[in-house]
Amino acid sequence: MVKPTYNLPDQDTGDDQSIRHWLDNLTPNYTVEELKLIAGACTALTRCRGDRRIETGETHVRHVLSTADILARLGMDHETVIAALLNGCMDDGELSEAHLRDRFGPGIAQMVGDLARIGQIANVEAIIAAKDQHEHEENLRRLLLGIAEDVRVVLVVLAER
Repeated sequence: MVKPTYNLPDQDTGDDQSIRHWLDNLTPNYTVEELKLIAGACTALTRCRGDRRIETGETHVRHVLSTADILARLGMDHETVIAALLNGCMDDGELSEAHLRDRFGPGIAQMVGDLARIGQIANVEAIIAAKDQHEHEENLRRLLLGIAEDVRVVLVVLAER
């Protein structure tokens, strides 16, 4: 039997404990300064999402941590991990692109902005309607690559799925 590995507690121990556990397991992969930025993104995430839950009943924070964990285990840089953590916070108006640029830098702000744009377009069925499956897939591929100035944004979208 295959058992997936991840850096989150097996049981839902609460978002704060899950975040601490996850951050403790990231230590060997990132510098102290990068870990501070990632921890800051976790703080922004909890402010943005609070105790909201997704359709599965899992907290939104834990779901986002799982996405960020996949990217961290793939060896992605701290900017990609932070963009995954902050994905969706601009949608709710909780964080502006200017705030993200000031706090986390222009690269992360750009990626979070790209993720927000992809999220908006993904919800518009008329844009992705196609005559056949192949055309539909090709349109989606072009859409993702056209919106995302940084290919890491596409990796965040895939990890989220």
